[in-house]
Amino acid sequence: MMKKNIFYFFILLFSWFLPSFAADKEPYDPFAMYLTWQGDPTTTMTVQWITLKDDLEDYVEYHATHGSFWTEAEGEHYLIPGLPRYLLHRVELKGLRPNTDYHFRIKKNGRIFKFQTMPTHQTDPITFIVGGDIYHDHLSSVLETNKQAALVSPLFALLGGDLAYTGGGISFFSRLEASIFGNRSNRNIERWIEWLTAWKETMTTPDGRQIPMVPAIGNHDVEGSFGRKIDDAQVFYTLFPFPGLKGYNVLDFGDYMSVIVLDSGHTHPVEGEQTRWLAKTLNERKDIPHKFALYHVPAYPSARSFYNQRCTAVRQHWVPIFETMGLTAAFEHHDHAYKRTKLLRGNKVDPSGVLYLGDGAWGVTGVKNPDSNRWYLAKSAAARHFIKVTLNGKHRQFTAIDNNGKVIDEFGM
Repeated sequence: MMKKNIFYFFILLFSWFLPSFAADKEPYDPFAMYLTWQGDPTTTMTVQWITLKDDLEDYVEYHATHGSFWTEAEGEHYLIPGLPRYLLHRVELKGLRPNTDYHFRIKKNGRIFKFQTMPTHQTDPITFIVGGDIYHDHLSSVLETNKQAALVSPLFALLGGDLAYTGGGISFFSRLEASIFGNRSNRNIERWIEWLTAWKETMTTPDGRQIPMVPAIGNHDVEGSFGRKIDDAQVFYTLFPFPGLKGYNVLDFGDYMSVIVLDSGHTHPVEGEQTRWLAKTLNERKDIPHKFALYHVPAYPSARSFYNQRCTAVRQHWVPIFETMGLTAAFEHHDHAYKRTKLLRGNKVDPSGVLYLGDGAWGVTGVKNPDSNRWYLAKSAAARHFIKVTLNGKHRQFTAIDNNGKVIDEFGM
């Protein structure tokens, strides 16, 4: 009897300490994780995370925040070109409820995160953020702007290219190296990992939601800058899946907003097929009240020459379509400053025209002094910034905020 009692005593003692032993085990938490969309933003979410190459499990568990039963979804993993130590994991969650908060975790013992699906109809104000030219200098500069951007609780972020600055021009020696060794010369490709790790840790709203990103391609996201092929931007296109075509396409948010993502001459020509697609896409969305374009090279630059070849191409081929089809605003980047134009139509100021915002300086420490005397500029500044956009019915409010949280410009239309 004594031996039996001792046995039960140790069983009871072990049961007391077991929860604390389990609690000591850290939940699975990949160093880099981010959300994107491959499909309808009201009913889907794509969860992506990066691990070392020996981690081969690709599944996510999720449930609505008011639910209690986890649903499991499986995905796939991919090698990341130029980053042989890592794997990219991707799981697309489908059949979600619109305008709903969800909890999700990567693997059964994973850290619990949260996201929100977009509404089908615009009944409440909708806030998102816009910016470009992100990891240009030091990661600390990126983190400053990230934290300010997360504080405004956006539902998603539009990123206008030059995300991690790993690509660029191809020199004679780079081409020679590629021909001999079969590889490409670029800036430290690990910057992709550093940037995505920083995004996961800082781009979370005060109420704990992860902020999905919608990226456009820029010249420093592709090896060769301009006039290249899709294969010259393998890392970008591996990391950021998009519905339909690689490089340019459209995301429709219910019946109230469309975001047209364009490639300003990096892996697709501005003219030709892309311009024809743009005209068709906007024509099919004439009745959508909020229509935005996202791309890298500005039609109306704040710092570089107005007659720059790339800027001229955008004005010549895309701007007339924006004007004819009733685009609300175009988000432009590339110039490392802040700018907001007047409403423009036919290369003139016109109250029924299109608004051009941005110029790309999210993480650029050496911001440029814009040419404030240009006829089309309504506001400009040498400032790191992002732009907060709020849709309230048919009204749009644009607020530019710098890396210290200071409002540098506001405009409503």
